[in-house]
Amino acid sequence: MAVVLVVVVVVACVGGQCDLGPFVCRLSGKKLLEAEMGIAKFHTINKEYQRAVDNLTTVTVHYSWFLPGMAEKAKVLMLAGEWENAVEAANKVLEKDNFDIMSICTIIMNYLVNESLPTEAANKLSELIDTLDRMEPKNPDLLFRFARPFARLAGGHSQLLNLTLTLMQRARTINPMSSEYAAEQGYQFRVLGDYARAMECFKEAARLDEANMDAIVGMLHCQILQGKIEDAESQLEFLSVVQQSVGRTPAFAFLDQLLASHRRKSASAQLRLLKEVMTLHWEAVEQGTEKAADVFDVYLAMNPQFLLDVAKQHIKHCGTEPQDPAAPVNPHLTECVNILKYIVERVPGMMEAQLLLATTQYLRRDFTNAVRTLNKVGRVLFFLCACGCSVCVPAYQACYSFGGGGGGGVWRHLPFQCLRIDGSSSDVHLLLAQIALYRDDVRKADQSLQRAVSYKFEVRNSPLYHIVRGRVLELKGKLEEAVALLEKAMKLPGVKTAGGASGSGSGAGAGAGAGSRRGRRNQPAPVDAPRVSLHDRASIWMKVREMGAFTLCVVAMPSLPPPLGGIQLD
Repeated sequence: MAVVLVVVVVVACVGGQCDLGPFVCRLSGKKLLEAEMGIAKFHTINKEYQRAVDNLTTVTVHYSWFLPGMAEKAKVLMLAGEWENAVEAANKVLEKDNFDIMSICTIIMNYLVNESLPTEAANKLSELIDTLDRMEPKNPDLLFRFARPFARLAGGHSQLLNLTLTLMQRARTINPMSSEYAAEQGYQFRVLGDYARAMECFKEAARLDEANMDAIVGMLHCQILQGKIEDAESQLEFLSVVQQSVGRTPAFAFLDQLLASHRRKSASAQLRLLKEVMTLHWEAVEQGTEKAADVFDVYLAMNPQFLLDVAKQHIKHCGTEPQDPAAPVNPHLTECVNILKYIVERVPGMMEAQLLLATTQYLRRDFTNAVRTLNKVGRVLFFLCACGCSVCVPAYQACYSFGGGGGGGVWRHLPFQCLRIDGSSSDVHLLLAQIALYRDDVRKADQSLQRAVSYKFEVRNSPLYHIVRGRVLELKGKLEEAVALLEKAMKLPGVKTAGGASGSGSGAGAGAGAGSRRGRRNQPAPVDAPRVSLHDRASIWMKVREMGAFTLCVVAMPSLPPPLGGIQLD
């Protein structure tokens, strides 16, 4: 009966204007479970989420034993953006049924989209895998359905991606002849940075179905990331004919932009390609959202990971220092901000997007909002625990002071318990140090640098750390220490000579070939080559020269003539 009523409701809404009319009135007094579920589905299809929630609330009140009604309510609440209520509904289901698949997925989505708790999401995803093994051991489509959106919301988190790959491996074990499954597994390996295994999966997907465009695009993407630029370019030129028949896709346009980046084409040319990428992507998002059956389809169509990769391509053209107020607005910076605001608005739990947004605000000299954004990032980077260590007080004071003392808001309400610091918080404090320098606050800049090192010691190998630290020492009058530090920076991998192109391993162009047009053009650049921006390399040299160490650098590297001072700018 339930199926019949749902069909009646769906048919009733064909044509746009939907009016259940007497049908609703006739059923409203009968409290029929199937009718209420059908009406709720009708409102969900029409994107009338509040009315759907009202119907599902009626179901949960009158039929409290019917757990699928509560699970469906959690799904609709996610679509409406009411994450707290969605989690509450899911937890009510899990109290009575520990193996309810949809409720477990609701908790995972909340951790990824809303709360930025990747470790907790990974733990819950492990629980989901065990539940699927128990309840749906022979359902590869369900494994595939959950693995895709979770991978695109993972933000490159390796633990999460390894678990989504577990889902895909089990799906392929059940159905080894699926080209679609193989291509998705390849995509996730690429995001994880394992390009060799990604290529294997994409090749297998193409063997199973020669028309699988995801497999073809995936292979070309991996070739670019591995530095095989000539091979990828020739194949992409051949496939341009195919695009004329199947239509140009955002993924194809993005490959063109990656090639343009590796060929060092002008910023305006790359801007034009990136705008085309986003135009095609917004069209795809609109179509995908319109057809979305649930929240998983919505985020799959949105693909936050892809948006983040595009934003990273833009930010490569924005430099690392705040722009001159009198200078024209950098169009790449404007586009980057628009993309990141879109991501942060819809996926506030994506920490990397928040950090990049703070970076763009810093580059626009909007230091106040940059600090506010970093405080938001800081709040999700600090997780309460009870081990009793002493690291909490300086961490608290750092965010409290940068939040404006008593005006810091959320920091006043944090208890002085132990705070477990996520490793990526070193990036937060490194950016806070840069902001402090532009505010002429050397003390706070020095404190932030020290905290960045305490949270992640490897940050001392970053050229940006040397630049900021050198500036702090210079302002303190410790010129000899500053010169020694910058001379050490000159010896860092990727500073004297260009390493790989900057970008993310998940699709922003990592491992580009940076060789000359003649001898090294066909030679693949190492995937793990240091990715040091041209701006950072030039900044180190300029600081060394300003402090009177230019002569020492030339002596150390006599084969390179001035004015480049030992840096090959290609």
